[in-house]
Amino acid sequence: MSKHTSGKWTMTSTGIRNQDGYICFFRDKPTHWTGQDKRYADELEERAFFARLLFAAPEMYEALKAIAGRFDATDCDEIFRAHELLARIEGAE
Repeated sequence: MSKHTSGKWTMTSTGIRNQDGYICFFRDKPTHWTGQDKRYADELEERAFFARLLFAAPEMYEALKAIAGRFDATDCDEIFRAHELLARIEGAE
């Protein structure tokens, strides 16, 4: 049984949702102060990155589970880390 929010996720300008409603809301844009154009642009870019990362989380989880499932945790450090990460995601740690 999947432990994450079920259904297809969609990203809107205000958050990420599935068929049941919003999973998370995006906060208001940062304040754009005069003379701080780079900080403002950097913060908008960072927020967009994390929104895309969160949006892709269910697919990344399924991909990681499929890859880690093909190898024993002792095969190499990266696979061991993948197994550890899956355990944390699934609440085993």
